Amino acid sequence: MKMVTAELAKRQQYFEALLKLRAKSPSAKMAMVEPARAFIGLTEFLEQGRAVEVGDYLVLYDFGPTWYSSKLHLIEELTIRFQRVYNNPVTDAIAALDDIARHIGARAIAVGDTQIGLMTPYYLAAGYTPLGTQLFKEIKYGVPSEDHRSSGAD
Repeated sequence: MKMVTAELAKRQQYFEALLKLRAKSPSAKMAMVEPARAFIGLTEFLEQGRAVEVGDYLVLYDFGPTWYSSKLHLIEELTIRFQRVYNNPVTDAIAALDDIARHIGARAIAVGDTQIGLMTPYYLAAGYTPLGTQLFKEIKYGVPSEDHRSSGAD
């Protein structure tokens, strides 16, 4: 496991992997990815030290207490294969979440599977418990899509 700060070339490699995932993903959430904003977000994770390379995978995470608990929680934001050098399984990236949680003192880990079930079997095998189902809906009426990019509040 390697903490990442990433020079520009490496950051570009991560970003290109994200764009490839966006292009082939069945997830409605991935269809909403705005490349310019995603690059900024990726950069923020890297600069804030909330990114870890695990072989061929990049794991972005956040952490903090939740609305229901003062205990620190680790939240997996994105796990993406950005290269094919080590040919390690995705289970290595999942196992790294335990290491990150221990390192930061988290008492729980929250993960998701927005790739329509691709990751769920791996999480279940690693001891995760389903909490329910996350649902997502893109609003395609009312406010024109270009207005969603504005920075002001309503």
